[in-house]
Amino acid sequence: MEKLYAIVLICDGKLISKIENGGLEKIIRLAWDYNVKKVATDNIFELAPNVRELKRIISLFPENTEFIQVNLNDEGFEDFRGILKKSGISTFNLTPQKTAYYLAYLAYTGYGTSLIKKQIRTKIIVRKNRSYGPGGMSNNRYKRKVRVTILQITNDIKDVLDKNNFDYELLYRKSGAGIDGAIFTVYTPRSSLIGLIKPRQGTSVSIEIKNDLVISFAFKKEKKEDKPIIVGIDPGLNFGIAILDIEGNLLYLGTKRSGDREEVIELIQSYGSPVIIAADVKPVPDTVKKIASKFNAELFIPEESLSVEVKREMAFNALSGTSDISLDSHMRDAYSAAYNAFKTLSKKLKEVDEYLLRTGLSLSSRKIKQEVIKGKAVSDAIEEELKRILSMERENKVIIDYKAGARDLEKKLNEELEKIKKENILLKAKINKLYEELKNKDKEIKLAKKNVQLVDINSSIERTMSVLKESISELNKQLEAKNLDIKMLEERVKEYEDILDKLVKGEYIPVPIVSSLTKSNLNKLLEYNVNLIYVENPDSYQSDIGILLKNKNIRGILISYQYSENSGIYNLLKENGIPVVSIFEYDYKKIKDIIIIERKVLDKIKEAEEKLKEIEKVKEIEKFEKIFNEYREKRRKDR
Repeated sequence: MEKLYAIVLICDGKLISKIENGGLEKIIRLAWDYNVKKVATDNIFELAPNVRELKRIISLFPENTEFIQVNLNDEGFEDFRGILKKSGISTFNLTPQKTAYYLAYLAYTGYGTSLIKKQIRTKIIVRKNRSYGPGGMSNNRYKRKVRVTILQITNDIKDVLDKNNFDYELLYRKSGAGIDGAIFTVYTPRSSLIGLIKPRQGTSVSIEIKNDLVISFAFKKEKKEDKPIIVGIDPGLNFGIAILDIEGNLLYLGTKRSGDREEVIELIQSYGSPVIIAADVKPVPDTVKKIASKFNAELFIPEESLSVEVKREMAFNALSGTSDISLDSHMRDAYSAAYNAFKTLSKKLKEVDEYLLRTGLSLSSRKIKQEVIKGKAVSDAIEEELKRILSMERENKVIIDYKAGARDLEKKLNEELEKIKKENILLKAKINKLYEELKNKDKEIKLAKKNVQLVDINSSIERTMSVLKESISELNKQLEAKNLDIKMLEERVKEYEDILDKLVKGEYIPVPIVSSLTKSNLNKLLEYNVNLIYVENPDSYQSDIGILLKNKNIRGILISYQYSENSGIYNLLKENGIPVVSIFEYDYKKIKDIIIIERKVLDKIKEAEEKLKEIEKVKEIEKFEKIFNEYREKRRKDR
């Protein structure tokens, strides 16, 4: 059964429309018709039963519409009738229509809290257009071509975003010498990218660009203790996230499916304040750097990328007793990053505990460790904590001295303090006694070791074997890395041999590249015997460039995507009989300042030339007919 609502529209505090029973579709339509700035309610979940459905409904409203919960303020929820009474409004016979009006009016006057936060981003998706089909050598070559094309397009988009200083995330899946697909999340509206990046629809690869509206709620969540944490992140199409406290205890381990940076940041914040953000690879991915910068946390970079074997061993040893955790590769890599950071710092952190135990100082080890992680020496961090406590004690003393009627309280506090001091002295004595006993036991152990005459040969062999295994493991890792490098080089050599073979056979031709159609770009190039040019940015050209190209006998211009026949450059070159042809449907490869492309493109150029000549003939005939008709009309009038 459809849910119905009492609906009221007000403008500048005046009622302009009211509807007794209307569905959600009517509310949404009115919001667009009247460009509604605020939608007021006393329970946002009357619009939808859950957060997911509520987000879907809110996405249908205009972008600038706020959703106000009138009975929610900084201190929490307030009784709606109580708000009405405070505002001098009678609560007698409060019908749904009256309630709707009062909600709208109170929101207009500034009551309530805006619940919705909207962030407009842009998604750029580069993907293959169709499945690869059955196997075979030809199919494998096609796969490589598509993957390399996707990689080239992805790099081109990345260059544009970097050049224009856009904040973005890039997620992709590597495959052989290329990538299977890429998703850019650009933190700017779609309108900001107009003229810089264009959607494309080719036979093998497409670029989709769309607005991505992210909706979040400003509900006050119960915050966990704001404690220092160590976070390991494995970014990608799926985010692996591991969160440890500074004692090395696991707080969270999971994979955020199709997540983005903002969702990851929100999750981390719910567990505490990161003092270290760690990665398992070197160099560190940009996404990890940006998250560390967001929290102003230390970025932990391993001396070298952790191998799969090391990460498996690290995760197995640390989590072997945790039977309820099922690890995927993202979780394993994230945990290894966090645990490796903790392990590297554990020696210094242990020094803090030993110092506090040895001296009996009653200080917060957590605060001291937090400063040590940030790079301070243990002694400096302890002095910093002592300074903070002394400062607090001074402030408390001032309050006691000058607060009237607090003398009795001060006396009780001083008595309690003396009692604690005595207990502290006794505890120190017990600790010193235990240290003495520990020293005596240590002496006994050393004496026993001296009396042992036999050498434990098995232990020595095991240690040697362990060292040899580690060396073999490290050599295997290096061998695996070198084999991967060789494989990639072989792929590249094979690709270039294939291109060279096709050039020799005349199946492919080389075409020089220019960035744009300007005289300065073309003058040097046109000194050589060139009759075909590939242009990277056809939107940038000089108005008289067509004449220069025609005089230099240029047969055609190649571009990377389908171009409108009504565009400026198309018409300019058409006037000079020079066709513009897209290479997207042809096999090609960029190598420095040239592209190697199938000879078949010349057939397309010839076809386009013939078409332009036909158009020119038609124009000449029409021109002749016009002159002839004008002449005949003039002769008729002269008679």
